Amino acid sequence: MTVSYSGDVANASRFGIFIKILLRWRGSVYKLVFKELIAYSAMYMVVNIMYRLILVANSDDCDEALPSCIRWKKYRVVFETLRLYVNNNIRTIPLTFVLGFYVSLVLNRWWKQYKTLPWPDSFAIMLVGVFVVDNDDKGRILRRTMIRYVTLAYCIALRTVSFRLKKRFPTIEHLVHAGLMRQDEYEEFQRLDEKVVANKWFLPLVWCAKIIGEGVENGNLNAPSGSTVMNEVGKIRQGLTTILTYDWISIPLVYTQVVTLAVYFYFAGALFGSQWVAPTRDEVHNMIYKTSGRIDLFYPFFLTLQFAFFVGWLKVAETLINPFGEDDDDFELNRLLDRHLHVGFLIVDPSKEKPELLKDSYWDEQIPAEIPYTLASVKDRNTEFQGSAEITLNYDLRMYLTDKFYQDVGGPTQLRRRAKSRETIYESVRNLRFPKSRRLSQISHLFARKKRPQRFQRFRSRKNFMTAQPEHFPSAVLGQVDPRRRDSLDPTLLLVDPRRRNSLDPTLLLVDPRRRDSLDPTLLLVDPRRRDSLDPTLLLADMEFLENYNIV
Repeated sequence: MTVSYSGDVANASRFGIFIKILLRWRGSVYKLVFKELIAYSAMYMVVNIMYRLILVANSDDCDEALPSCIRWKKYRVVFETLRLYVNNNIRTIPLTFVLGFYVSLVLNRWWKQYKTLPWPDSFAIMLVGVFVVDNDDKGRILRRTMIRYVTLAYCIALRTVSFRLKKRFPTIEHLVHAGLMRQDEYEEFQRLDEKVVANKWFLPLVWCAKIIGEGVENGNLNAPSGSTVMNEVGKIRQGLTTILTYDWISIPLVYTQVVTLAVYFYFAGALFGSQWVAPTRDEVHNMIYKTSGRIDLFYPFFLTLQFAFFVGWLKVAETLINPFGEDDDDFELNRLLDRHLHVGFLIVDPSKEKPELLKDSYWDEQIPAEIPYTLASVKDRNTEFQGSAEITLNYDLRMYLTDKFYQDVGGPTQLRRRAKSRETIYESVRNLRFPKSRRLSQISHLFARKKRPQRFQRFRSRKNFMTAQPEHFPSAVLGQVDPRRRDSLDPTLLLVDPRRRNSLDPTLLLVDPRRRDSLDPTLLLVDPRRRDSLDPTLLLADMEFLENYNIV
């Protein structure tokens, strides 16, 4: 099975937490690539020693007048030129691109195969819940036989693809010796071999389906429940078929060959392209190494790291492409088979009685105040989860809305009257129509107008507005309005006097002293005959209405 290290990296805040897993051997990259790395390093050193002991030794200390010396110098120049040519061209191989897609495809395929492996737990629980049988030997035989059939089909199907299961059960007869199959069932398999050549791993599932059908006929299982149990048997069959399909249809061979050849040819070229050479001319040395000084490195340290990473990457794909082998990260189907058989028999065995129905520990409390914490876990105790808007806006309200009470302007009659109104403040926005000259986008020219006389101007049309002088409003009227303009001075949209701009608090709004309506933390006061509001804080009052009630 895959080597698990989740417990070692559970607390990643500790210093050097991943160092512990880097020192593991089983399932590690060292175990995968160390043989190839030793062979590759040996080949590299052979080429390096030949260059140093043959080409360099025979071309440095020789008489240039001799033909042999000229020949050795020529060979040395050819080797160094070949090294430079290979080093410049192996970089054109898209090794990272090809390997990345290939490993991603293999890893996806590997994980899907594990998720497809069927587990008989759900089927066993359904048998206990819906298959009504007596707690005698006959009922026990019926349930245990159905679980054994499911496990038998699991074993027969997967032994054809898993090397570990195949070694454990080389033939069908070994299943009889292991107790998964009876002798009469084995003989039935033998008789069918003469008629059908195909693998008959599905035959135990057919026997299981017949038992379910007999249970419906005998009344042990009603028809809807029988259909549900049969669907679960179908899921087990589908999962096993998918596993066999993954084994029959592999990743296209051409894709695997392209990736493998790309890696092998890359490092075959690096045997020459990464050799450390010592050119006789300084300009050649500077062109190769891009340095002015001369150093001599005998062992290719960075080439070793590159080989470990890329070949290790390829080895990951080679290991996971068939997860039913005997690698460290392959699926241990032997352990899964034992587990399924044990758990299945435990679930369906009617001799295992369920606990009696008794009162729980929190019966008297109805709802437990708190579930106890141990001393090791008490530091993790926290409050209920809250949404981000709830946390943020609650904090802002504590900062800006220090006074959370409504202003006492009107009596409770007005509050009750507004509460019973069927029209909401947002519905009034849809019916509101402003003239083009009063649009918000055209308020800039209003500030440039001459100061108007401080007197009230009456407008009879209900589509027009009022002009109010701030000194005529009583203290209860906290907003100041001008029917000809609308200014947004702060987050709330307030109406102001054109002769002065009062940036009031978000809770200081235009009011009608006869009533108080609150739809939000701000105090909203409106005319009962009209409600002109583009925002919960944009309110318009009727001057004639205010005069009739001696407001001005």
